[in-house]
Amino acid sequence: MKTLLRKLAKFILEKNKLYIIYRLGGAIGEQVCMTSAISKLKKENDLKAIVISMYPEIFYNNPNVVLNVDYKKIPKGIKLILFKTLQYLDRANIYLFSFKSSYENFENHMRRTLKKEHLIQTNLYQVDILKNNNFYPNEIFFTDVEVKNFEKKFNLPPNYCVVQPQGRMDYTPNKEWGFSKYQSVITKLEDLNWVQVGMESDEKLSGVIDLTGKTTLRELFLVLRNSKLVLSNEGLINHVSSSFGIKSIVVFSGFHPVDIAKYKNTIPITATKLIECAPCWLKDKCPQKEKVCTESISIEQVINVVKSEV
Repeated sequence: MKTLLRKLAKFILEKNKLYIIYRLGGAIGEQVCMTSAISKLKKENDLKAIVISMYPEIFYNNPNVVLNVDYKKIPKGIKLILFKTLQYLDRANIYLFSFKSSYENFENHMRRTLKKEHLIQTNLYQVDILKNNNFYPNEIFFTDVEVKNFEKKFNLPPNYCVVQPQGRMDYTPNKEWGFSKYQSVITKLEDLNWVQVGMESDEKLSGVIDLTGKTTLRELFLVLRNSKLVLSNEGLINHVSSSFGIKSIVVFSGFHPVDIAKYKNTIPITATKLIECAPCWLKDKCPQKEKVCTESISIEQVINVVKSEV
């Protein structure tokens, strides 16, 4: 019965040059990366997407998306049915954009295999219709009305730079370079018109335009699109920046290899010392007496990179 239903679902989707791609977790960066997969499947297979996600605003105005489903708005009982159906019909042109294993989680898998591939490639491993393992930049689209409303609402100075000194501490603290270090960089480069983005609860830098907690997700995307460059730890900001080719200066820790989040526009800053325990993929706090992977990245090193890219 399962085989028959999978064949039927695949036939219907293929006949209409469609596929379903979904991600139901809370990681926004990974869902931004789904736009790369959507672009790849259009360019290489001439298919358009039915997207099911937690952040449908990522896919607004995307010409390669025919249906954009907000999983959060689906009634609870139907959610369960939908999720079970997607699992049941897995790979019948229906793909979960995520690493999947019955015996180990993503972090353990990456630690064990020592893979050095991009997050997009890792999450596309089960898409069996793809011909190769390359990937495209992420894509985010806007209407002219959105752009005009944004410019009217925020009225930011020309040639500003974006900084986000804090990441998702609830996932791991091991990506963090340090708030005080970011403050030192901003203080010494205060003439660059810095705009801070992030959560409302984030610690606030001095000498910046503070937009923490003051933008919608779409507005955040536009803040990044209109900037001269961005400076952050590895995370969402870097993934979004690839959509616009904005110079993305990323302070990488030893949590994972640089390859997993490096786009053509990414400018990585890494430890100057050899770190034997990296990549550690440790979600709990680093057990080392000194977290050398970030402690050996100096303020001067970051300042010099920013100066060279402005």
